[in-house]
Amino acid sequence: MFWIISVSIVVLFIIFVSRQDVPPIYGVYSQPGKWYRVKYWIFYVIMTRRKRRSDMHAATGEDAGYGMKSRSSEKEMECVQLLPLEHPLV
Repeated sequence: MFWIISVSIVVLFIIFVSRQDVPPIYGVYSQPGKWYRVKYWIFYVIMTRRKRRSDMHAATGEDAGYGMKSRSSEKEMECVQLLPLEHPLV
């Protein structure tokens, strides 16, 4: 049973990889390719995990990083950062 499932998965993967990309409309406007859905779900999982981890850090009171949770307003985030005079880039 395991061999049937694994062989069918390999065959489906080979068929998927051998497919050609969708040609552009009028030769100019590109369309989502064969890897679009795979990349979409990979990035969806990555972004969901990052959001959950950020929410967990915020709930436990750990450092939220540079952004709205670490600064009180957008105006404060947009201002020039003041460096100490002994800093080598001053």
